[in-house]
Amino acid sequence: MKDRVTLSASVVALGLASVLLVGCASSPREQETRIQPSANLDYHRLQVTPLVHSTYPTYRRYHDALAPQVVVVTAQGLDRIGWEDRPEKASWILRLPEQIYVNGRKLHYQVGMRWVREGEKWTYSDSPVRDLNGLWRQDPKSDFYRFQLDPAAERKPVLGRQGASIHADSTGAHYFLSVTNDSDEPWKDVHTWVCWDHYHTPVTGYRPYLKVGSSWTEYQKLPGVGPSTFLPVVERRDEFLRVRPEAKAPASVSFPGVVCWNLTDQGHLLTAHLSQDALAVLANQNAPCTDLLLWFGDLQPGQRVTRSGHVLVARASLEEFERQESGMMRLLDGIGKESSPEPPISSLFSASAQGS
Repeated sequence: MKDRVTLSASVVALGLASVLLVGCASSPREQETRIQPSANLDYHRLQVTPLVHSTYPTYRRYHDALAPQVVVVTAQGLDRIGWEDRPEKASWILRLPEQIYVNGRKLHYQVGMRWVREGEKWTYSDSPVRDLNGLWRQDPKSDFYRFQLDPAAERKPVLGRQGASIHADSTGAHYFLSVTNDSDEPWKDVHTWVCWDHYHTPVTGYRPYLKVGSSWTEYQKLPGVGPSTFLPVVERRDEFLRVRPEAKAPASVSFPGVVCWNLTDQGHLLTAHLSQDALAVLANQNAPCTDLLLWFGDLQPGQRVTRSGHVLVARASLEEFERQESGMMRLLDGIGKESSPEPPISSLFSASAQGS
């Protein structure tokens, strides 16, 4: 009898353990991101392709010497947005990165990216970082905003290396940038400029909002903000004022990104460009674009640091986004978040692309 009671207790314990395990099992969404389910926003599925590999019809203004840094972002079901009569299809342009700053100096636009496809992600590695300041010229013969690079750039010494990866999943597009100091001297205050250009879909960039304190405020209604003013992320305000002492920085933002919302013929449409590694954020409605400065900090000789960012397109109002903001940030924090300079760049990206 005692043995049967012991056996019954064991069976009950095993049954409870099974129930607990079932309750703790990952849902498909959790398996995709390896964290809790996402905020309940209706995201558009995005596609990402480097411009040099893309056949998507984009404006000729992007097919210049800067083309290697450009990624074309499109959204399923959004060939047209809004009521504008535009011959080109809707898309966004993401520059990975647009510019890099080292030791308080702008090294200007970098090129030389050799993009390769690895499964569902695109990557490049070991792209040279040179001081190209003063070597870029606007093409005087072009009707477009196009740039030419002086051939003397090839003779400039290689100071470091850049790498990047980008993939899309059911939430949005997620990018990673690495910077390596190949010089013999420490690098101070390293940051890169990442531009998300709404030029092909301007309606999605015309109503940007930033979060100051607990309130989301239209960018142009913030005091002291002009057409193109960077605002520091509150935790990095001191670093921002150190690297940009000329900036007045009228306010600091409590959310590390820019959210744009508008009402289109698709209904509510919201886009976001954000990163927990953001030093400062900007919305330029003249372009229009929504930009981030990514903070890498100080790099010792031979050191590599990797940072990440995200772009999202959702069928949502600003109020819906605000209600889901915390859950969404937890989701994004878990997608391949990695800042260690030690592992090879390919290993940093492999885990994050599983949900693509």
